[in-house]
Amino acid sequence: MLVTSGGVCFSNNAVQVADFNNDGNLDLAICGQTSIGILLGNGDGTFQPAVFYKVGHAGNFTFAVGDFNSDGTPDLIVSRFPAGNDYHQFSILLGNGDGTFGPNSVVPLEQGFWSEWPIVTGDFNSDGLLDFVLEPAFPPFAVYLQK
Repeated sequence: MLVTSGGVCFSNNAVQVADFNNDGNLDLAICGQTSIGILLGNGDGTFQPAVFYKVGHAGNFTFAVGDFNSDGTPDLIVSRFPAGNDYHQFSILLGNGDGTFGPNSVVPLEQGFWSEWPIVTGDFNSDGLLDFVLEPAFPPFAVYLQK
């Protein structure tokens, strides 16, 4: 099981590591201004050029890697701070297993938070499904359990 602490992208310096194309080489997911870039590893310490997936508004998002549909392929989960006075949303980009991702599937959070702190993934209730914690600027932490 992959357990990872998420990247905070408003500072444009977050990096996540996983094998997104199932070739045995580690790949990178990096923050762009409004997107996540995927750099596929060549296995020799070099990477292919980034392919970007739009996920946020001017760096106002945070993301983590996890297998949210239990298919053995890493997916991306993104917490977005939308424009205006709306509450956070999260979206999941399902990995296709070849280093590409499906469309950004947006789901509103049940609770409203106004922070852009890391997402942490893990199976917090031991049911075999990947859950996540959205860490707000001030407690309480929000734990989201997959059903």
